[in-house]
Amino acid sequence: MESINKTPIFADFNSRDEDDAVWLNANGTVQDLQEMGLNLTEGQTIWITDGEIEMMGTVTFRDDMWVAIPDEEGMKYVNEDAPYHIKNQKQ
Repeated sequence: MESINKTPIFADFNSRDEDDAVWLNANGTVQDLQEMGLNLTEGQTIWITDGEIEMMGTVTFRDDMWVAIPDEEGMKYVNEDAPYHIKNQKQ
């Protein structure tokens, strides 16, 4: 399934549930969603990263917040050549 975003959205991978569902409530996540003009709904596929780790996940609302449940590939390291890799981002 294709993600709702063509470039990755920031996410804090330290904020997640026991099943690795990543919380989509970090300030950077909310800012990226607003800048891209995206609204989350159940079942969407979203592409998220922190610049070192990335994943595709399914959006769902639980425990009063939006989360992304990892797809079958789970979390993986961002290729160092990717423009969104942490070492390639402007400070």
